[in-house]
Amino acid sequence: MNDPETDNPEVPLAGLYHISRVIADTASDAIITIDEESTMLFVNRATEKIFGYSRAELLGQSLTMLMPDYLRHVHSAGLRNYLTAREKHVSWEAIELPGRHKEGREVSLELSLGEFTENGRLFFTGIARDITERRKLERRLASQFQIARTARHEAETANRAKDEFLTTISHELRTPLTPIIGWIHMIRNGILPEKETAHGLSVIEKNAHALKRLINDLLDMSAILSGKMRMEELPVSLEQVVREAVETVRPLAAARNVDIAVTFHDWQDEIVSGDRARLVQVFWNLLNNAEKFSFPDGRIEVDVEANELETIVRIQDAGQGIAPDFLPFVFERFRQADGSTTRLHGGLGLGLALVKSFVAAHNGTVTAESEGTGHGSRFTVRLPRPRPQVETVSNQPERVPLQSPHVHLMIVEDDPDTLEMLRATLEARGFRVTACESAAQTLEIASANQVDLIISDIGMPEMDGFQMIRQLREVSGYQTIPAIALSGYASEKDAKAALAAGFNAHVSKPVDPAELVIMVNGLLEKTSGAK
Repeated sequence: MNDPETDNPEVPLAGLYHISRVIADTASDAIITIDEESTMLFVNRATEKIFGYSRAELLGQSLTMLMPDYLRHVHSAGLRNYLTAREKHVSWEAIELPGRHKEGREVSLELSLGEFTENGRLFFTGIARDITERRKLERRLASQFQIARTARHEAETANRAKDEFLTTISHELRTPLTPIIGWIHMIRNGILPEKETAHGLSVIEKNAHALKRLINDLLDMSAILSGKMRMEELPVSLEQVVREAVETVRPLAAARNVDIAVTFHDWQDEIVSGDRARLVQVFWNLLNNAEKFSFPDGRIEVDVEANELETIVRIQDAGQGIAPDFLPFVFERFRQADGSTTRLHGGLGLGLALVKSFVAAHNGTVTAESEGTGHGSRFTVRLPRPRPQVETVSNQPERVPLQSPHVHLMIVEDDPDTLEMLRATLEARGFRVTACESAAQTLEIASANQVDLIISDIGMPEMDGFQMIRQLREVSGYQTIPAIALSGYASEKDAKAALAAGFNAHVSKPVDPAELVIMVNGLLEKTSGAK
């Protein structure tokens, strides 16, 4: 039952119109009424705020003035079609369309439309919500999401690459260790027939050098990534460099009956400025790569030429080639076309990355080409020719006569096996050797043992090589004795630290006995010449 005292009386039509105007003007969305000619008959205050026009500027004008130019004809055509056929060309509920601000910029809008008839005339009312900021926020969130997804993908890729790299390096280090340990076991236990001993030693040596090469590649890449790669700048005969790399790889190629043909086109021995060892490594890596992926009985062609600006070396094989999808990544570190456990060829995936870095350090370029799997590949190295002409300088190490037994060397090494190897190596070459197992022992006997040269490990317990050489330099007669530092730490920082401590040279482990002897003789000759 209705209570006449509490029921609201019916609001008069004029009151309803007034209430509607108040509601419309307090709304935060634009409310616009147009007639069949698209003429604006009513706009609320939010319309002024969203579009930048005053009511006076809008009333009586076409709704198209609030639209971008490219939508005006669409609106006009759609309105005509609706008036004649009553067919909507767009949804009238929550449709997103751009509007046009008075300043000319576009405004993102969410529109809802309705119609009503009065006195036989058709009118349309639209409610437009400005969603510009919402869209900006959504774009920012989408961008951040994409960045986060990309970062996650890169992190996952990096983790996979790390796992693959650790698996690969474990495989590559264990592989040469297996024959080394096996052959040594057979030789020591007398299992191996005497006639096979020489072969066993050859296998041990080959695999030991393979281990050293792996370690050197890792150290080189570490130096490159840290920006501490050491490079010399000396005149270098490019022909000598190429021929040395070819002759180093030729025995491997011959074992698989792969021929290496070298051609120097219109050649006068060109001199480039750079680091000879790094350049040899560049061409060795490229040739080794070509040999590795050549088919048996294949052929590798090395073409060398020069023009006014640069020298060009092309190394081409007719082997397995490079797949098109991998070609863009061929010089990336730790990337291999086949990273599976069933791959046919070993390696850490560093060789070509080192090639690119070394060539770039010589202000040159290296490119790779291949028509695809099974169609071989071609690598092209371009090195700039130095402007001033310089004479050819041979970079072969000078052969120094072995010293007499009167030359006394002191070796300091805490690892007994390494100490014994160094002692035997140097004594076999005619030197007299005093071997010490610690820095403390060396300092105890130093004053009673005048020596001609010191070879010392750096990483030793209780007192390291740095501390020892500093104290040794204070002992009478040891101030100018040449000293060589041996270290498993092989960075430029470690080498500088050794020189700063008082050593004359730094050699990274594993030690090549032949290289060590050359360095010993060189320092002895320099010391002798300075006296």
